Amino acid sequence: MDRVLAPLLTPDRRTILSNSSYLVATTVVTAGLGFAYWWVAARRFSPQEVGLAAAAVSAMTLLGNIAMLGFGTLLIAELHRRGDRAVAYVATALLVSCAAGGVLGVGALLLAPWAPAELASLARDMGGMVLFPLGVALTAASLVVDQALIGLLRGGTQFRRNAVFAVSKLALLAAAAIAVGGASSVTIFATWVAGLLMSMLFVVALGLRHERRAQRFRPDAEILRHLGRGMFQHHALNMAAQATGLALPVVVATALSATAAGYFYVASMMAGFVSVAAPALGITLYAVASRSPSGLPHAMRLTLVLSFLITGAGCVAAVVAGRSLLSMFGSGYAAAGTAPLIVLTLATLPGIIKVHFIQVYRVAGRIGTAAAIISAAALLELSAASIGARQGGLVGLSYWYLGAVLLEAGLMSPLVLRAAGFRRSSPVVGVI
Repeated sequence: MDRVLAPLLTPDRRTILSNSSYLVATTVVTAGLGFAYWWVAARRFSPQEVGLAAAAVSAMTLLGNIAMLGFGTLLIAELHRRGDRAVAYVATALLVSCAAGGVLGVGALLLAPWAPAELASLARDMGGMVLFPLGVALTAASLVVDQALIGLLRGGTQFRRNAVFAVSKLALLAAAAIAVGGASSVTIFATWVAGLLMSMLFVVALGLRHERRAQRFRPDAEILRHLGRGMFQHHALNMAAQATGLALPVVVATALSATAAGYFYVASMMAGFVSVAAPALGITLYAVASRSPSGLPHAMRLTLVLSFLITGAGCVAAVVAGRSLLSMFGSGYAAAGTAPLIVLTLATLPGIIKVHFIQVYRVAGRIGTAAAIISAAALLELSAASIGARQGGLVGLSYWYLGAVLLEAGLMSPLVLRAAGFRRSSPVVGVI
């Protein structure tokens, strides 16, 4: 058996499988415990409170991604070249992203009076005013740490951080559901932020345990100047790639209602669980191919095949068991969310093409061009979703979004197939 597998499992493929397995396991654990988290919230709080909390978490996550300033994927390409300086690079990125997150969080609160009344409720609560900027800063820090660990090919540590986050926020929510009667959406939000804080303290403790020399953690302005050369292009691409998923719950809350946002958030969370393989395989593909670009076609064939196999199986499961899973949250979730869940799940299949399209451009160093293309794609998706929501509610939103993703996949697939060597073998730069 070893003789048969040896030619297939090259070192790059072994690295991709090992680290992608950790990333998939991370998503499975966080999504599984996230399912339990929102189930507790749905059973303990009203759909309106769940919707408000979901919108607040989405806004916090969106701002946290903005506050990353491109450090995440930039570190993936940089850290393997930095040796003992890698820790200082991470520390510098963490300091800047945390500061940016705090500023963005405060800015969002100042703009809250002009937001829809339901979405502005968090800013009217004293606890929310403190928690929101803290949550944005912690979100940015956690995202930078996760990407840095991927760049170092330390998937196991990234898995443990996310497990601490998922377990702690669920335990805190369960405790709050028992101890606090008649609590608002701020209670849900507070447990999320507390979970982030506990997971980051875990990472700090782990880092101090393994790195004895404190000077390695010292941020350096020279590092920031070096990273600044490419951080904004990476930032633009990252935000464009994530904009649709982060903004859709806010679109639903604005175009429809907070209650609809609660139903949609749970359905989209389940659809996201189905798509765990493609992002994990894609980002690991980038981490490996950035070290050896010539190996991209060979590795990419593996990630494409595995992405479609795993996601396809998830789609079948969602079609068969989706309504039963949603009914665990309540009859309203099953009635309103089943059709959107199925359609959003099917949309994850063409979404695999876009994931790999992005990695081809990243490996080729065409970050700015990719950012422009994916920004246009995000605008198309959000515009289609908004039109669909106004014409047909959650179901209309889902179908219009699926149509946009299918159109993008049709346009992007020729390049992806060439880069993977399915049509012809060529250098990465020559493909674009």
